[in-house]
Amino acid sequence: MSDWHYEHKGQALGPVTIEEMNRLIRKRTVRGETLVWRDGMGDWLPARDTELAEVVRETELDRGTPTQQARNIPLGGLVAIAVFLAAIVLGGFVALGNGVDVHAVVIGLPALGLIRVLWVIFERMTGRDQT
Repeated sequence: MSDWHYEHKGQALGPVTIEEMNRLIRKRTVRGETLVWRDGMGDWLPARDTELAEVVRETELDRGTPTQQARNIPLGGLVAIAVFLAAIVLGGFVALGNGVDVHAVVIGLPALGLIRVLWVIFERMTGRDQT
């Protein structure tokens, strides 16, 4: 089988053996979108569109692409952060408008959001979350 060439940071590198190419994919030096070429191919193609696709898929599933990693953030955690920030902002405005002790609102309401954040962290660490 022919040796492979790959693009990295704007440079064409290679030739490397199929074994070395698989190692580069597993190290994420070569990714699905990385352009690769070997004898017999007309043009350079993304690795995911070649016979390297299976190794690329396995690697992306193992480590997750940035998009997949972002999907792993639990919705509850995002809601908790939003509640925390909203409580600080809205609590301050309400307190100032009603003559309420600002410190009680600014500390009390965000604490509820913080409790939720800590709960989500606990779920993630113990494997209890279902996401």
